Amino acid sequence: MENTGNAYRTRQALVGAFILIAAALAIVVYGATNLGALAAVGIFILVMGVGIAAMSLMFSGTPDKFGPSERVYRLVAGVILAIIGAVLLLHVYGAAWYILAAVLLIGIAILGALTAVSNSKKVKY
Repeated sequence: MENTGNAYRTRQALVGAFILIAAALAIVVYGATNLGALAAVGIFILVMGVGIAAMSLMFSGTPDKFGPSERVYRLVAGVILAIIGAVLLLHVYGAAWYILAAVLLIGIAILGALTAVSNSKKVKY
Protein backbone atom coordinates (compact mmCIF):
# COMPACT_ATOMS: atom_id res chain seq x y z
CA MET A 1 0.00 0.00 0.00
CA GLU A 2 1.32 3.39 -0.93
CA ASN A 3 1.40 5.86 1.96
CA THR A 4 0.87 9.02 -0.07
CA GLY A 5 -1.99 10.73 -1.82
CA ASN A 6 -5.45 11.90 -0.99
CA ALA A 7 -6.94 8.47 -0.26
CA TYR A 8 -4.31 7.80 2.40
CA ARG A 9 -4.87 11.21 4.00
CA THR A 10 -8.63 10.72 3.97
CA ARG A 11 -8.29 7.39 5.78
CA GLN A 12 -5.98 8.91 8.35
CA ALA A 13 -8.45 11.76 8.92
CA LEU A 14 -11.17 9.17 9.50
CA VAL A 15 -8.97 7.34 12.01
CA GLY A 16 -8.45 10.64 13.81
CA ALA A 17 -12.20 11.25 13.83
CA PHE A 18 -12.86 7.81 15.32
CA ILE A 19 -10.23 8.44 17.99
CA LEU A 20 -11.89 11.73 18.95
CA ILE A 21 -15.38 10.17 18.99
CA ALA A 22 -14.17 7.22 21.06
CA ALA A 23 -12.39 9.52 23.50
CA ALA A 24 -15.48 11.73 23.83
CA LEU A 25 -17.72 8.73 24.51
CA ALA A 26 -15.24 7.38 27.04
CA ILE A 27 -15.16 10.73 28.85
CA VAL A 28 -18.97 10.88 28.90
CA VAL A 29 -19.22 7.32 30.26
CA TYR A 30 -16.63 8.08 32.92
CA GLY A 31 -18.20 11.39 33.95
CA ALA A 32 -21.90 10.61 33.67
CA THR A 33 -21.97 7.13 35.19
CA ASN A 34 -20.51 5.42 38.21
CA LEU A 35 -18.95 2.67 36.11
CA GLY A 36 -15.38 3.89 36.45
CA ALA A 37 -12.29 4.11 34.30
CA LEU A 38 -12.38 0.49 33.12
CA ALA A 39 -15.78 1.09 31.49
CA ALA A 40 -14.41 4.19 29.80
CA VAL A 41 -11.48 2.18 28.44
CA GLY A 42 -13.88 -0.54 27.28
CA ILE A 43 -16.03 2.01 25.45
CA PHE A 44 -12.94 3.56 23.84
CA ILE A 45 -11.64 0.18 22.61
CA LEU A 46 -15.10 -0.92 21.46
CA VAL A 47 -15.71 2.25 19.42
CA MET A 48 -12.21 2.11 17.92
CA GLY A 49 -12.74 -1.53 16.94
CA VAL A 50 -16.05 -0.76 15.27
CA GLY A 51 -14.44 2.19 13.48
CA ILE A 52 -11.53 0.14 12.19
CA ALA A 53 -13.90 -2.60 11.05
CA ALA A 54 -16.10 -0.06 9.25
CA MET A 55 -13.09 1.55 7.59
CA SER A 56 -11.95 -1.83 6.26
CA LEU A 57 -14.40 -1.35 3.39
CA MET A 58 -12.14 1.41 2.07
CA PHE A 59 -9.28 -1.02 1.37
CA SER A 60 -8.61 -3.56 -1.36
CA GLY A 61 -10.23 -6.97 -1.07
CA THR A 62 -7.64 -8.63 -3.32
CA PRO A 63 -5.67 -11.23 -1.34
CA ASP A 64 -1.97 -10.69 -0.86
CA LYS A 65 0.52 -13.32 -1.98
CA PHE A 66 1.09 -14.71 1.52
CA GLY A 67 -1.96 -13.68 3.49
CA PRO A 68 -5.37 -12.12 3.58
CA SER A 69 -6.29 -8.92 1.83
CA GLU A 70 -5.86 -5.53 3.46
CA ARG A 71 -9.65 -5.36 3.89
CA VAL A 72 -9.86 -8.69 5.72
CA TYR A 73 -6.86 -7.87 7.89
CA ARG A 74 -8.39 -4.57 9.04
CA LEU A 75 -11.84 -6.09 9.50
CA VAL A 76 -10.44 -8.85 11.72
CA ALA A 77 -8.31 -6.39 13.72
CA GLY A 78 -11.33 -4.13 14.26
CA VAL A 79 -13.61 -6.96 15.33
CA ILE A 80 -11.01 -8.31 17.76
CA LEU A 81 -10.68 -4.85 19.31
CA ALA A 82 -14.47 -4.62 19.56
CA ILE A 83 -14.60 -8.03 21.27
CA ILE A 84 -11.94 -6.92 23.77
CA GLY A 85 -13.90 -3.73 24.47
CA ALA A 86 -17.09 -5.75 24.99
CA VAL A 87 -15.26 -8.11 27.38
CA LEU A 88 -14.04 -5.12 29.40
CA LEU A 89 -17.60 -3.82 29.62
CA LEU A 90 -18.85 -7.25 30.72
CA HIS A 91 -16.18 -7.22 33.42
CA VAL A 92 -17.42 -3.84 34.66
CA TYR A 93 -20.91 -5.30 35.00
CA GLY A 94 -19.60 -8.14 37.16
CA ALA A 95 -19.38 -11.10 34.80
CA ALA A 96 -17.31 -13.99 36.12
CA TRP A 97 -13.80 -14.47 34.77
CA TYR A 98 -14.68 -17.74 33.04
CA ILE A 99 -17.55 -16.03 31.17
CA LEU A 100 -15.15 -13.29 30.05
CA ALA A 101 -12.58 -15.84 28.90
CA ALA A 102 -15.24 -17.85 27.07
CA VAL A 103 -16.65 -14.79 25.27
CA LEU A 104 -13.17 -13.71 24.21
CA LEU A 105 -12.10 -17.17 23.01
CA ILE A 106 -15.38 -17.96 21.25
CA GLY A 107 -15.38 -14.57 19.53
CA ILE A 108 -11.82 -15.01 18.28
CA ALA A 109 -12.49 -18.63 17.23
CA ILE A 110 -15.61 -17.71 15.23
CA LEU A 111 -13.80 -14.81 13.60
CA GLY A 112 -10.83 -17.03 12.72
CA ALA A 113 -13.06 -19.75 11.27
CA LEU A 114 -15.05 -17.28 9.18
CA THR A 115 -11.86 -15.66 7.90
CA ALA A 116 -10.33 -19.01 6.99
CA VAL A 117 -13.45 -20.12 5.13
CA SER A 118 -13.81 -16.83 3.26
CA ASN A 119 -10.12 -16.78 2.23
CA SER A 120 -9.92 -20.44 1.19
CA LYS A 121 -11.61 -19.64 -2.13
CA LYS A 122 -9.46 -16.61 -2.94
CA VAL A 123 -5.94 -18.00 -2.77
CA LYS A 124 -3.71 -16.40 -5.36
CA TYR A 125 -1.03 -19.11 -5.51
